[in-house]
Amino acid sequence: MDQWEVLHNGGDAFPEAIEVLTFLKSHNKKVVILSNSGKTGTLSYEHLGKQALHFTWDNAIAVGDSLEHDIAGANGANISSLFITSGIHTKAISDEKSIVNLCDEFSVKPSFYIDWFKA
Repeated sequence: MDQWEVLHNGGDAFPEAIEVLTFLKSHNKKVVILSNSGKTGTLSYEHLGKQALHFTWDNAIAVGDSLEHDIAGANGANISSLFITSGIHTKAISDEKSIVNLCDEFSVKPSFYIDWFKA
C-alpha cells in the first residue's frame, strides 16, 4: 500500500533496493517508503506526517532522482534529501559542476547526492 491507500503493481523491485532495505532492517531502522504517489512532494510529506507512523522527520531522508519532484518536495517539507544522479537527469550530468548547475536550474538543494547506492 502507498500512503494514499492504493495497491500498486509496478513490477519487480531493483535488486539494489532490496539489498538496501534488507540492510536497514537488519540494523533495526524504521523505513517508510513514499513512492510515486502522484501528488506533489510537499503535499505527500504533509499527508504522511498526519498519519500515525510514530517517527519524526528529524531522522528521515528523502531519496529520489527527480529534482523537480523528489528533491523539491523534500526541500519544501524541510526534510534531508539524497539525489540519485543516475536517474532521469543522467544526460544533463557530466561532473560535480553540472550537478550544482542543474540544482540551481530547479531551485533545489539536495542534502547529498550520489550516482547509485548499495548497502
